[in-house]
This record gives sequence, structure tokens and C-alpha cells, in this order.
Amino acid sequence: MNNKFLENIKEEYKKIKTPTRLEAGGWDALYSRMQKPRMGVFVSIWMSRVFVMALAALVIVGSVFGAFGMVSASMPGTPLYPLKRFGEELVEKTTGNSQPAIENRKEEIVNLVEDKKNDSEVLEETVEENTRKVKKEKEQMKGYEKESNERIEFNQRLEEHHRHFDKVVKNNPSAENKLEKVLRVTESEDE
Repeated sequence: MNNKFLENIKEEYKKIKTPTRLEAGGWDALYSRMQKPRMGVFVSIWMSRVFVMALAALVIVGSVFGAFGMVSASMPGTPLYPLKRFGEELVEKTTGNSQPAIENRKEEIVNLVEDKKNDSEVLEETVEENTRKVKKEKEQMKGYEKESNERIEFNQRLEEHHRHFDKVVKNNPSAENKLEKVLRVTESEDE
């Protein structure tokens, strides 16, 4: 019974007319389709390697910028802070400019004072470091003419720091004694 059924199906299949497009180029079309995946496999392997390498480069670049951001945002007493200081010292030694470090100390002092649970020893060290850097920069500025742009800009920055520290002291009166040195050192000498 199964054999008869299969024979009937076979006869029905033979009666089906093959479309002319398949008779004319059916094998050629099938052959060309079979060849494309080989090229596609090579291209896809190559592209996947390029994609993986590009993704790895993106991850590395993102990690570097992320780490740089974390280091530059670190505060005194945190594990990444020595790296921040190392970077500042490197910039200072290569450019002779300590003003970025002075700016960073200002921000750190403000943040330490505004953080109510601050460590007074860390704050004191940061104030000392800022005072040293400002005094050193003031000495270097004495070599410039009084009316030079560098000296004028530096004094304007000091005045801005002084106003900023005054504001912090007004908001946190208990910090006045701790910030006495930076308030004195940021007073302009050219007035």
C-alpha cells in the first residue's frame, strides 16, 4: 500500500511542468548562489575581526577617558588622588605652570569645607599645598611687568579665589580659622 502511494506521488510529480526560467538557467543560478556564501563567509570573518578590533579600541579609549575623568575628580584622601597629583606635577615640570594645580587645590578646599564630614587634617594639608603653590607662583610673577597680561590674569584669578573663599567662610563660619592662610595668600599684592 505504501509503495503504491509513493508511485502515485512520483507520477504526479513527473506531470509537473518545469518553468522555462529554471530550464534555461536554473543550474547556473543555483551554482552562483552556492558560490556567494564562500565570499560572504570570508568577508563576514574579516568584517567581524575589524568589528571586534574597533570595539576593543573603543573600549580602551573609553576606559582611558573614564579613568582620566575619575582621576581628575578625585579628592584628597581618596585612592586615586596620588595619580592626580602626579599628573599635576608632570604638567608643572614640563610647562612650568602651576596654575592648574592651584585651581585644583581651590576646588578641593571648597569641596572639603562644604563636605560637613571633612577630615580637618586633609583640609589642612590641602590648604598648605595651595598656599605653597600660590606663593611660588607669586614669586614667578614678580619677574613679569606689572602691566603684563600674565600678571594681570594671575591677579584676577587670585581675586576670584579670594572672593570664592570668602563666600565659603560666610556659608561655613567654622572654617574661617582653617582657611585663614588661603585668604591671606590670595590677597592681591599689586593694589
